[in-house]
Amino acid sequence: MKMMKNQLALALGLASVMTFAIGCESDAPESRSTATPGLNPIQNYKHQVMHDATVGLRYAHNRVAVDLEADRRLEPNTQQAAAMYEQGTFHLGDHNNFLGAIRAYSDAVMLDPTDAQHYVGLGRALDYKGSPSKAEAAYRTALDLDMRNLEAHELLARNLSGKGQAAESITEWNRVLVLNPDHADAHGYLASIHYLNGNYSDAMDHLNDAERLGYPAPARLRSALEAHLVNHDQ
Repeated sequence: MKMMKNQLALALGLASVMTFAIGCESDAPESRSTATPGLNPIQNYKHQVMHDATVGLRYAHNRVAVDLEADRRLEPNTQQAAAMYEQGTFHLGDHNNFLGAIRAYSDAVMLDPTDAQHYVGLGRALDYKGSPSKAEAAYRTALDLDMRNLEAHELLARNLSGKGQAAESITEWNRVLVLNPDHADAHGYLASIHYLNGNYSDAMDHLNDAERLGYPAPARLRSALEAHLVNHDQ
């Protein structure tokens, strides 16, 4: 049954729930050394590249913090932090330079660790580079600073959806809707996730809202939901 649902999900185009698998590299273990025992040369190279892009920050307990023991340290400066944030946005938006964006956003965090948006940018770049666990830590740190940051909630919801953490992603998408009840993507994702979890009535409610708001939901999703709801009523 589970395999049939997975196949149907693919047929319906619901694989779009997996949103950030661009870099296709797993989160590297934390280390300050240039080589990690047990990794092959390619893994060591990826680890070193990510280390260079994130040095100065520490990822632990699902949060990001400035690493006061790192070799690279920057003195707080909000003006320079804003400039580094803009540089990260430039790397990410115009050139798809994910490592350059991660380095710039990391510097923005180091220069001003009190600005939630710096962590949001960092998380987005990490997600695109294929480091979803680090990205989640960045989003959660942003929300520690600003619980009403809609972008952080949305990106965290997408991140959790992409990792198959359905219950957690539903919670985040619902938080998005608290802040913006007409968020089309939130309704669209919730329709898909509730469908896959067998919550067909909830899925239909969100599908109706999603389509009303212009979300491009797969046509077969409605057909499948209607069939399930008819069978349930009989």
